[in-house]
Amino acid sequence: MNDSSILDQLIKSLRALSDLNPDLSYEQRAKIMRLARSLEPSAFDAALPEFEKLLAQYLGSPVKFYGRATLQEYFQELEYNRKLLQEAGEIQALPEDKKEANSSVSAALVPYSEQQLSILDRCKLLNRAQIAQTLTRAADAYRRRLEVVDTVVELALRVLWTLSAAKTEKWILAYLKENEGELDPEIIREILRVTMPSRRLSREFLSWVEVWAADSSLQEYWPALTSYADRILCQQALCAWSTREKQRNAVLAHLHLLVREEKLDEESLTRWLSNALESLGEAVQRFMMLEFSAIKEGREWQQGALFLELKRICALYAPVLMVADHILRQPDGAARLAMAFLGMVGKGLAQWEEKISELAEKIILRSFLHGLKIGRSPVETIEKLTFGDRASFNFACSQLDLVSQRFDSMQQRDRIVKFLGTFYASYRRPHLLAVEVAKRYRNLMRLLHEDYISNILSKEQLAEIRSTGLLHEISGMAAAARFFLDRRRAMHTSLEELLASELEFVHEARMRRLKVIREELNARETGNSRTPSHNKQSKTQ
Repeated sequence: MNDSSILDQLIKSLRALSDLNPDLSYEQRAKIMRLARSLEPSAFDAALPEFEKLLAQYLGSPVKFYGRATLQEYFQELEYNRKLLQEAGEIQALPEDKKEANSSVSAALVPYSEQQLSILDRCKLLNRAQIAQTLTRAADAYRRRLEVVDTVVELALRVLWTLSAAKTEKWILAYLKENEGELDPEIIREILRVTMPSRRLSREFLSWVEVWAADSSLQEYWPALTSYADRILCQQALCAWSTREKQRNAVLAHLHLLVREEKLDEESLTRWLSNALESLGEAVQRFMMLEFSAIKEGREWQQGALFLELKRICALYAPVLMVADHILRQPDGAARLAMAFLGMVGKGLAQWEEKISELAEKIILRSFLHGLKIGRSPVETIEKLTFGDRASFNFACSQLDLVSQRFDSMQQRDRIVKFLGTFYASYRRPHLLAVEVAKRYRNLMRLLHEDYISNILSKEQLAEIRSTGLLHEISGMAAAARFFLDRRRAMHTSLEELLASELEFVHEARMRRLKVIREELNARETGNSRTPSHNKQSKTQ
């Protein structure tokens, strides 16, 4: 079969997609892609007009028309409620210097002025807005469609990419510029899906991906788009990082292996990130303990150990942030990332939990001894320490002597003490954890201060640490983590404030992550080592 007949079959297959039905069988999809792989890149020019016709037909379909109308009505209602709440004084507009730049992407996909509000006020607006439930469900269904429904546009775009990746990328860039401000979310999704397997995308295209990943409005209303954008940036940045950075420890060597073997799927990177967070937390834990070790071991030992731990933390910072999007999408991901920067993961957290359990058991034992001294029965103490849990109360009382309602032996008492220790430790954990977080934050900030480090390290060591430019970044992440964890565990915090505190930390982590990725990608283009930027990050336009 010659190229002409193969091209005719491919064109015929593309025209058959005009019914916009994406439910093709595996054999049909495989046949179309097999035809595309059999052709030369010159066939791209013949297939492009068919794709453009299909794209125009899809964008003008009834599904897209009514979907856009539904979203427009929903955001109009949201804007109306914003004005009402703002007039009532429940929410306030941000000052002009703190408003986010309303990007053209947000203006098209999220057509309401949420950039005028803080994250907390956005949560209040969504919680207090009086919008018809039918309209809310319709808007949610249309947004959900982006996550679960495929389109024929993706298959057709894959055909173009298979014919010529370079020409397809050039066409995509031209399309994005031409339709800036009117981009459809599903078209953006298909572009991201098709280009994701490539390990060497142009810097111009990645700039668009950065815009989508940095857009807080897309993150809130079209999270699937930012998820795809994050994965592309993560893969591209890791490939750039692996070509320049040396393997400094086992964790980073494992990441180098994943990049070299192209095992950058979500499961592999999530598993690596879990290990990396434990390693980072343990490094922070050891770093904070060095001050006390210096008293026993000597100052020379402290200098070498401090330098090595600082290098370890700095080496892990960039890779951890590049892959951090995989954990930030998980329900407890923000808390785990915040705890890692304060050394409260892995062994550090386990040791602290063990101390809390031991403390709880000591307090309960003292309660029993104090009760014995003042004539209070063990039953009363057990009832107080089970906090109204009748099943646990009955189980603990069953260990007592049936007649005297007292302990028969010391072993029996110790079993009850250990059993009740779980309840008391759980009761006291939030307060004690807040105290521990505050203490660790103060110690970490003091140790990371350049005045302290300069008194310990030699001039050569200090210059090497300063050259990374990461001390300020690590301090900033630790400060954001402490602020988030404090508000997260405050008893008086409302649900809106709890949610806003997590969203603020996620936003902070994402912005710092994008800064690291941007530096890696820029370094790849210039061929130089990554130069940290100390300037204030410009807002995405």
